Amino acid sequence: MIEHLVWDSAFFGFPIARIHGSVSARTLVELREAGFVCAYHTAIDADHLLLSSLGFAHVDTRLDFVALTSNVVSQYRVAGAGDADELIKWSRGTFLDSRFYADEKFDRTKVDELFQLWVQNSFGELADAVLVPINSLDAFVTVNLESADVARIGLIGVAEHARGQGLGRSMVRAALSWANGTGAKRLFVATQERNNAARSLYESVGFTLASRSETFHWWA
Repeated sequence: MIEHLVWDSAFFGFPIARIHGSVSARTLVELREAGFVCAYHTAIDADHLLLSSLGFAHVDTRLDFVALTSNVVSQYRVAGAGDADELIKWSRGTFLDSRFYADEKFDRTKVDELFQLWVQNSFGELADAVLVPINSLDAFVTVNLESADVARIGLIGVAEHARGQGLGRSMVRAALSWANGTGAKRLFVATQERNNAARSLYESVGFTLASRSETFHWWA
């Protein structure tokens, strides 16, 4: 099935689709007939040879990690709307391991804007809370309650000038504590396989690998 991604299309300025299920030569015909310029396809057990032959490029291997929540000691506060501008300012160029940066056909300026908009909208519909260190705005983590038992980290970032001080670990611990306070039993977070620093961080605080998937992009 081909899904028209209305938001992505409007943001990047050209028609974008997501392909659900299997991919075949017929899929390409349908994409072109519908006028799509780009399409995303995610698979757990991808046939790289087939997808490559159809013009799909591998752009990301996503790793989903999970940990049991706990009331760990962590100094944090819930950020307010007045904190948004500072976080948005330094978040530009922070999420360079994203699949959108990996695909050189996406305009880098627009990708920067995408993540800044994600941070901005996390103070509203995209997140249940944005957590920051109690005495600074040098790091943040966005968190959502997906169900009564499950919470998820959306974005986590540390300002470039503040890296190497343990703020990333502190924000993950804050997310674990926040999730525990909501009654959630498990906290999920996703990262890219190439992001060794993030993988090591999550594993160091008790997260284990829950699933692995691969994403491919097709361009007309």
